[in-house]
Amino acid sequence: MRQTLLFAISALVCFEVPVQADDPAPPKGFTALFNGKDLSGWRGHGRNEPNADPYELAKMKDDERKQLIDEWTAETKKHWKVVNGVLEQDRIGPNLATDQEFGDFELRMQIKGHGSLGLRYSSLGLIIPEKELEWYENRFVMVGERWSLYLDGKLVRDHDRAENTWKPKHPLLKKAPIQLLTTGFPYSVRNISIREIPSTEANEILRGKNNKGFENVFNGKDLTGWAGPIDQYEVKDGAIVCKPRKGGTIYTKAEYSDFIARLEFRLPPGGNNGLAIRYPGNGDTAYVGMCEIQVLDDNAKQYAKLDSRQYNGSAYGMVPAHRGYLRPVGEWNFEEVTIKGSTIKVELNGTMILDTDLSEVTKYMANSAHPGKTRTKGHFGFAGHSDPVAFRNVQIKVLEK
Repeated sequence: MRQTLLFAISALVCFEVPVQADDPAPPKGFTALFNGKDLSGWRGHGRNEPNADPYELAKMKDDERKQLIDEWTAETKKHWKVVNGVLEQDRIGPNLATDQEFGDFELRMQIKGHGSLGLRYSSLGLIIPEKELEWYENRFVMVGERWSLYLDGKLVRDHDRAENTWKPKHPLLKKAPIQLLTTGFPYSVRNISIREIPSTEANEILRGKNNKGFENVFNGKDLTGWAGPIDQYEVKDGAIVCKPRKGGTIYTKAEYSDFIARLEFRLPPGGNNGLAIRYPGNGDTAYVGMCEIQVLDDNAKQYAKLDSRQYNGSAYGMVPAHRGYLRPVGEWNFEEVTIKGSTIKVELNGTMILDTDLSEVTKYMANSAHPGKTRTKGHFGFAGHSDPVAFRNVQIKVLEK
């Protein structure tokens, strides 16, 4: 059965902005999702039936999927009506979804009544028990699985994690349609507009949240505070870069037990590197350290047939990460790695791609043991593998035990 993430929100301020039906007038930088006249750009999507599951829908043959969506859309038009520039829902029928899919975005709309949204197939319910016959301005900011909500300009949800409604314990899809969900209650929506968030801004949003206690361990100028084969690396444009055809593990002189590491990394085509976790200062960190968190261009042809435990974000050779959340080669990715006891969490571009406990690992790639996985303290570093992978804005927060 579906699991619904439902939030009850009480609003105090009414927001009323009259807008002509033939002119949605989105804010600067935004694109109107609803033209105020008809359902152009929208389609139906089932509610609870099995094929409404996006993963099952994706498995269908193209013609079968199109036929099903056409059936949903025809039914949807019976229950979603456009009246004087307002989209009205009569409480039954399929959900309404955009034809276009979106990743990171800022979404704005006005809602009156008991509305509910599906954002990347998570259900975010908006129940307004007070003044439910008045219009309320909703502004959503979503980066990865992280979302914030402003209701009439007031922040009511701040950088929360949305859960996958259809596939619990799995990350949200990277892109999906915006959905207006059928709730069993009538509600109205108008002035729907969206702005896609570029990766640079997305990284700023992710870095700017919950930043208390983080310290820079790289000054952006040189490798002061670092040890190991530092002559194999260079600092270019504020980033640590492994020199071409060079390598080896460089690491912080300081050691850490439980900590959170934040950084940005940029991959060249086919780029390969890794994060050294609790590294002892010598040897192959993938085996003698607690682990190596892989940093890899997953889409490169030469890596098409790797073991699943070798792909980006994985605890190398031990636990695979969820794939598909890297940005295109050449763009900066934002990553946060949390190490606590024997557990590891890796959040890439706002999406949790690894959440594991190494103490439970009993099977290893190529049956090669990892004697360092029980280490409780060590250095943090980069395991260069001859490719010019770049790292910047490297911060660490020590966690209290």
